[in-house]
Amino acid sequence: MIDLGLRSGLPINLDLNSMKIVSTGIKLPRVKVKTIKKIKEVLFNQDVKDLNPYKMYKGINLTKDSKIFKKHNVRYDITFVPAGKFGKEYAKTYGHSHLSEIYEVIKGEALFLIQNINDRDIRLYDVREGEKLVIPGNYEHNVINPSDEPLVISNLISAQSKINYNFIKNNQGMSYYGFIYKNKIKFIQNPNYKLLPKLRRLRPKLGTKISKKKPLYQQFISNPEKFSFLQKA
Repeated sequence: MIDLGLRSGLPINLDLNSMKIVSTGIKLPRVKVKTIKKIKEVLFNQDVKDLNPYKMYKGINLTKDSKIFKKHNVRYDITFVPAGKFGKEYAKTYGHSHLSEIYEVIKGEALFLIQNINDRDIRLYDVREGEKLVIPGNYEHNVINPSDEPLVISNLISAQSKINYNFIKNNQGMSYYGFIYKNKIKFIQNPNYKLLPKLRRLRPKLGTKISKKKPLYQQFISNPEKFSFLQKA
């Protein structure tokens, strides 16, 4: 059992036996599992058989905080990406786009691949435990777990945000695949994309309003107005 309370600000744990988020102090929403069939749609090799799907918990909050989330039209989610490999790729999420969003790494290390193909802007962010990253609106993005440790991330998003998977599905994934090469990650261009710009590898930067140290959940509860950008593209 791994205590996630310090980073998340919530009484939650990661149960390594059941591979689920658990809690004795908060009622968790029903877990949503991205099926193997769906994950295969965005893999370079779609013949992969053994996958460990990732899990999503959408709409987590303490009962006393429910009114704040409802008033500001915001949802707090947690995603668990187990350590593992999808064939020759590191474990990853499907990828999608929507309104602006902010993520936080609660446990592990994450690589966020974000892209706006029309603007020829493709970035890779190395986000470490306790760090946060804002995803601009209408940028496709996914998350890669490049380590042998479990990855747990949280996010704040508009409760009315419409998620678009179509572009990623139609192109069999994001613009780059994260391949395993000599126990390291090597990014290979997705051949369904033409004339791609060079992948820029960056570290996350936050505006002055968002604290680097305080958990995302607690920041929202104490000052929800500073997250008004979540309602914008």
